[in-house]
Amino acid sequence: MYKKRIVIVFSLLVIFIINLSAAINQNKIDSLENKLKNAVGDERTLLLNALSTEYFNISPEKSLKYGNKGLSAAIRSNNKTEKANALNNIGTAYYFSNQFDKAIKHYYKSIDISKKKRNKSGIATSLNYIGNVYWKTNDYEKALDYYQQALEIRRKIDDEKQIANSLNNIGIVYRDLNNYKKALSYYLQASKINSKINDKKSLAYSLNNVAGVYWKLGDYDKAIENYQKSLKYRQEIDDMKGIAKSLNNLGIVYKDLSNYKKSLEYHIKSLAIKKQIGNKKDIAYSLNNIGSVYWKLNNNKKALEYYLQSLAIRKKIGDDIGVANSLNNIGMVYKNLNNYDNAIDYYKQSLIIKNNIGNKQAIALTLNNIGSVYWKINKYDLALDYYMKALYIREQIGDKKNIAASFNNIATVFKDLTNYKKSIDYYRKALNIYNEIGDKIFIATSLNNIGSVYWNSENYNNALSFYMQSLEIREQVGDKKYIAKSLNNIALIYRDFNEYPKSLKYYQKSLKIYSDIGDNKGYAEILNNIGNYYHDLKIFSMAIDYYKKSLKIRNEINDKSGIANTSKNIAELYIENKKFSKALPYLKKSILIANEIKEQELLKNICYDFYVLYSHIGDYKKSLQYFERFSNHKDSIFNQENTKKIAELQIRYETEKKEKEIDVLKQEKQIKELELKSQRNLRNFLIICVVFIVFILFQLYKRYKLKQKRNELLSNHNKKLEQKNTELKSSENALKEDNIFKDRFLSIVAHDIRNPLSALISVSEYMNDNYDALEKDKLLNFIQVLNRSSNQLYVFLENLLNWSKTQIGGLTQDPKKNDLFDIIDNCLELFRVNAQIKKICLTSSIKPNTFVFADKDVVSTIVRNLLSNAIKFTNEEGNVKVSAKDLGAKLEIEIADDGIGMSDYEIHDLFNIEQQISKIGTTNEKSSKLGLYLCKEFIKKSGGEIWVESELNKGTKFIFSLNKY
Repeated sequence: MYKKRIVIVFSLLVIFIINLSAAINQNKIDSLENKLKNAVGDERTLLLNALSTEYFNISPEKSLKYGNKGLSAAIRSNNKTEKANALNNIGTAYYFSNQFDKAIKHYYKSIDISKKKRNKSGIATSLNYIGNVYWKTNDYEKALDYYQQALEIRRKIDDEKQIANSLNNIGIVYRDLNNYKKALSYYLQASKINSKINDKKSLAYSLNNVAGVYWKLGDYDKAIENYQKSLKYRQEIDDMKGIAKSLNNLGIVYKDLSNYKKSLEYHIKSLAIKKQIGNKKDIAYSLNNIGSVYWKLNNNKKALEYYLQSLAIRKKIGDDIGVANSLNNIGMVYKNLNNYDNAIDYYKQSLIIKNNIGNKQAIALTLNNIGSVYWKINKYDLALDYYMKALYIREQIGDKKNIAASFNNIATVFKDLTNYKKSIDYYRKALNIYNEIGDKIFIATSLNNIGSVYWNSENYNNALSFYMQSLEIREQVGDKKYIAKSLNNIALIYRDFNEYPKSLKYYQKSLKIYSDIGDNKGYAEILNNIGNYYHDLKIFSMAIDYYKKSLKIRNEINDKSGIANTSKNIAELYIENKKFSKALPYLKKSILIANEIKEQELLKNICYDFYVLYSHIGDYKKSLQYFERFSNHKDSIFNQENTKKIAELQIRYETEKKEKEIDVLKQEKQIKELELKSQRNLRNFLIICVVFIVFILFQLYKRYKLKQKRNELLSNHNKKLEQKNTELKSSENALKEDNIFKDRFLSIVAHDIRNPLSALISVSEYMNDNYDALEKDKLLNFIQVLNRSSNQLYVFLENLLNWSKTQIGGLTQDPKKNDLFDIIDNCLELFRVNAQIKKICLTSSIKPNTFVFADKDVVSTIVRNLLSNAIKFTNEEGNVKVSAKDLGAKLEIEIADDGIGMSDYEIHDLFNIEQQISKIGTTNEKSSKLGLYLCKEFIKKSGGEIWVESELNKGTKFIFSLNKY
């Protein structure tokens, strides 16, 4: 009674913690949404991004909505860091919605911003996200590349928490590549770091991954040990979602250990927590896992019930990958129920979705499953076709473990076609791969499969050897269900050897295990086999007892094939003992079910039993009827055997045909190569002849032309002399004009360099001499002067460099698609300090994704020069605005100020570099026309135009056009 109370209290406490955790999670979202109502500026941006993150797993649609709002807010407030975060959030929302191209696009945009901000941590985060996309789409090479790039950056900035995260991700890729040794190495490194920094949540995650590797390797003890450690840490920090995951993983391990009772307990606990949290995707996953346990228990009704529940949720939330997996699992149930049409239908529905998603590993699995249905119904050519398609994909992606699985399936087809040599060849190929990756579970399976081939070919010694090797490994692993299967196989071999005591010993061991794990189908099968054992020994009372026990269980679980077989065995026993009235009901029941499940071999044997029974009781009419039916079924089986042989011959024919086609292609290739060689030789000879003839003709023509030239030289010599004189005069005039232009230009250069340089020298000297006496305000004023002068000097020198390139033809343009918003944004950022000194408001109304087809650097140079001019000639507390107008094929960009403006005279000579300048800015800034001259040249080469609109004391508008993308 006391213990019962403790259990009740503990259960209530768990439910309370679950509800509290769910409430805290919802409260967090509610709190953020309430704060958002009154938030402005950067605070609003931060809250929007936080909400986007919170909704990742709950609702990708809401996550995307908040991410886009966060991006807009970050753009408005010009917060680059939050803009990068918003882009990452949008990318992740697309990732959870399986829109991978869109996800990568947004991650790259985030990287661009982080690079400009020199935010290495941000760059690493986005690289890591891109790695996630490639991992999810099975592009493991690219996933590893991006994860390694992220790890390298994180190591440089010594971010231990994120280093551990990257190590975990790399481990996951190696796990999926079946390189468990490397995977374990990375997971253990991550665990060590997480333990060092006392990050319990991340440590639990790493231990969970370590356990996963041991599970894959079939080391279930270590898997359980590490899953339990992970669970302990998650319980310490009340990580309910993590607790549910650990319970789920323990359920999977116990399922593989055939401890179905414990497996169900863990999965049901996990499901209860997930339901309280309310994450539908996780709920569907748990329902699917519970369905898989019932499937293992051969409880098809329960399995189908849970699979259908999982499918309904996955369809509702739009989880395409989950829907495909559920359809696949339902197909497996229908295959177990011998409803092959439904099985193929569900598999093909699953395949359509997987093809749309592009997950090659999943596509191969479903192709393989379709092949298994065709194998079941003896359509070996179709089975082999689908198995081969699955193998081809698995070889493409380097999925070693599943390549081995395909080899096993192909081997099974050849075994059924009695091509035992080829069957063993494929089984051994599978065994080699499993040995290479160290997968004990499937090493044992392959050994068992090879043993079954030897048993079918009546090579019992070899069969027993391989069965024993398989059993030894299965006992090491602790896989109870398959230990029981191996024991049953060994018992059958000893029965074939007529070593009955040994046979019974192995049957009894197998029976006990099936009883312990609650596998009723397996238990009933062994009871039937023990019945056969006593039947062979003519101990009829024991045989009938075991047969009836087996039949009772098979009736309970509705195992139709088993019911028909055991009923037949009981009937045969009664017929041997002349108890014909007792035999008859069992035979009738057996034939009824055999007809329903269409098992020809079974029907043949039952009809023969009817023939014997009716012969003994003197009903010769019925005896004859059943003998005819027996003969028909025998013929049908013979035809099936012939079909098998024809299928094998067809497969052999197709294989040999392909080999011959390859040989023919090789021969054709050799013939073509010889023909090409002959053609090349002929072509070369003709080329030599033509070249020789051309050479002779050329020499004759050359002599003719030489004579002609001699005559012409004398007559043209005087004309050339006259031409030379004219050219010399033109050159002299051009040189004079160039010298005048260069003198004026050098005067401009000297004027523009002298002023800012003088300011730099004089201010820096004054600061050097009077540093200790300078007050803060004055010091700030001098710094601003230095900044302004150095910026003027930099802009002028950049313009001078660009001008020189235009003169010598060194400036090339590379027009491409560019976002005008980003270019304007960067230019405004560059002049922000200069504008702030004069208290000028810099604004832009250009929206993101305003694309132009132009050279990014050229457009930047134009905008910088025009912004510099606008700031120079705008009074303090004035405004400089940038805007754009869509004119269809072109964009018209306007940079307007409300400064001192220009007269018509000034506008007339504005772009003429040869006119001396005299106009100064509102705070005595000097100005030249070199920048405007460059603007005009660049815009002209970009296929646009530039003009100016201005009035004195009312401001100026510089307007230029660019091609739209």
